[in-house]
Amino acid sequence: MDNKNRLFSFKGVAFVGMVLLFFVSLQTFFPGFLFASDSLFLEKIASERTAEKTVFFSFITNLGDVLVVASLAVLCLVFFLFKRKALIPGLVLSLFGTGASVFLLKLLIDRPRPPEDLSLLLLNSPSFPSGHSAFALVFYGFLIFAFTSRLKKFFPRFLIGIIGAILIMGIAVSRLYLGVHYPLDIIGGFLLGALWLIFGIRATRSIEKLE
Repeated sequence: MDNKNRLFSFKGVAFVGMVLLFFVSLQTFFPGFLFASDSLFLEKIASERTAEKTVFFSFITNLGDVLVVASLAVLCLVFFLFKRKALIPGLVLSLFGTGASVFLLKLLIDRPRPPEDLSLLLLNSPSFPSGHSAFALVFYGFLIFAFTSRLKKFFPRFLIGIIGAILIMGIAVSRLYLGVHYPLDIIGGFLLGALWLIFGIRATRSIEKLE
């Protein structure tokens, strides 16, 4: 990796880390800040629910579940073992780092879930950050990197990127629609996932450079 790419990666980590720290600080030291707008947003979504939307988003949300992501990750690791071994450490680092960070931040901040009258699911775990959003971004984001980094033609890269981005956003929106997370939880999850995604990609590039 040349100096320019190293500098860009460092800036990316630093930027995402600082923004994440900002939101963690808000949740920890100013728990009432922006929470009113968070609740109003969920109330608006709840007022527009339909049976068809509920079925759709109930399915989509499962694609970000930790057990589903873990199962898909195992399949990907087996595939990478035969096709591109350098991807394995990066994917493992990203997923384990995300899981540990989500767990620790939930314990640290302990933000309650949205009230029962706005939620279609009853969950007892803390709300911030959104684990589904974090895992969706880091896992499907890593797959976008894995399947586009060696493609030279623009259209296949663009198509894979768009499909992946739609899936990631769909999972995040599903958490809001189901009323199990506030918007700030989704942002926190995305930032956390982005941070570990950068680490995973950098690890992969470093290993490939040594091969």
